Amino acid sequence: MLMLLLLCGFFFATRWHRTGSIKYLVLGAVFPGYSIITRLPGVFDFAAVFFYASIVVFSNLRKGDIARKKAITDLRNIVLVFGCVFLFFISCDRLYQWYRFGSIFTSYWHLHAAELRALDPGLPESYPFTTPFLLGFAGALFSPRRSVFLFDPLLILTIVYFFYLWRRLTISVKLLIASGIVLLLILVSFYAAYQFWAGPNAWGDRYVAVPVEFTAMLAVALMAKYYGSMRKVGRALGFLLLPLSLLIQLLSTVFTHNLEETQKFCLDFEFVIGLRFANLVAALSGREGKWGLDCVQNWSKLTRLNYMPFKLSEVVPSSMATIGVFVWVFFLVLLIVYMLVFLRKNRNSQLVQRQP
Repeated sequence: MLMLLLLCGFFFATRWHRTGSIKYLVLGAVFPGYSIITRLPGVFDFAAVFFYASIVVFSNLRKGDIARKKAITDLRNIVLVFGCVFLFFISCDRLYQWYRFGSIFTSYWHLHAAELRALDPGLPESYPFTTPFLLGFAGALFSPRRSVFLFDPLLILTIVYFFYLWRRLTISVKLLIASGIVLLLILVSFYAAYQFWAGPNAWGDRYVAVPVEFTAMLAVALMAKYYGSMRKVGRALGFLLLPLSLLIQLLSTVFTHNLEETQKFCLDFEFVIGLRFANLVAALSGREGKWGLDCVQNWSKLTRLNYMPFKLSEVVPSSMATIGVFVWVFFLVLLIVYMLVFLRKNRNSQLVQRQP
């Protein structure tokens, strides 16, 4: 949901830039604004859309008197709309905190930390922000267990294309990519000192999932648009990282993330993605015992396919679960066929348009 709110914010802000309709500006502020009452760091998402909308307008200040006057008016509208929307949602959040916890200046985390310190007086006053900043910051970016670049290689491709295609990108595209990267760095910094800086019991760093996925998606759009004009190095990098990223995402959904989270207590192996691949091969070949991967309890349950139809057997009769699997496979095949037909028609239409 948070990803959808951010995407809608950027989408409607872009629509406002193109049409000038104030309703799009309002929607561009409301969608990321709603994320504030979902979680307080949603303020950073809101700020990202605000600065994106503002800087695009600010870039028009040098284009003559008429464009300058319009840009000043647009900047006033941005400040007014985003300011009102921010005050509304932050007021809703603070009123909820007051109603639930008795203060508009705190959140449940303050009470949670105070209760834990009362139970364990040895905890520092800064709890739960007890991790050295550099450890958490570097861990989110480079650690073999949580690195965003390992779990989303397309992030690397976006950054490379950002500089490689710099002269050909429009100001809007440049700001979209820059917004995603800056938002990622801000959230990494915000959670770096937190005790569980990557999120406890998670696949990758879940606290920065939104900016990572948003920025990574842009690599596909850049490759699709500029592929024909790229040099061989740019194409090769795309063909390398795109399938690799797809493979990693498929591996991440095959089994529950609890498998590797449990194995960390009995295996001295930090490279989680490599461990997931080994678990998949072991589950298919029956070598989990030989490789020592079955050191966890309930190996067979943890290596059950982590898709809804295959999980039905835990709550419904086996006959209904089997029907669910067949229905799921049928629609999956139907989706693949539809995508292939769509791509073929799109390719044929492009060939017709190119003909003189």
